[in-house]
Amino acid sequence: MWKEAEEKYEQDNREWLPCSEEFYDDMLGCMPPLYAGSFWGVCEAWGNNERGQPLYLFFRSKPQYACRIATVAEIKQESSQQCAGKSEAAR
Repeated sequence: MWKEAEEKYEQDNREWLPCSEEFYDDMLGCMPPLYAGSFWGVCEAWGNNERGQPLYLFFRSKPQYACRIATVAEIKQESSQQCAGKSEAAR
């Protein structure tokens, strides 16, 4: 699964990659997870982007288990957009 996530990132593809619940549990259970917005990440950086920002493997459990490589800033922005969308829908 790491390899597929790496390939998507290197292709500049920021879509979430479906993963199994078992992979989600294994990866987040092996060390204390990194929490960013509404997503969890593996706290050991995978590498750095072109600006030198650390990249992490992040996970979500809804609407399905999925993962993707991103910076903390990218994930927080995505989380904020989701929250804003939920607020608009509630109005």
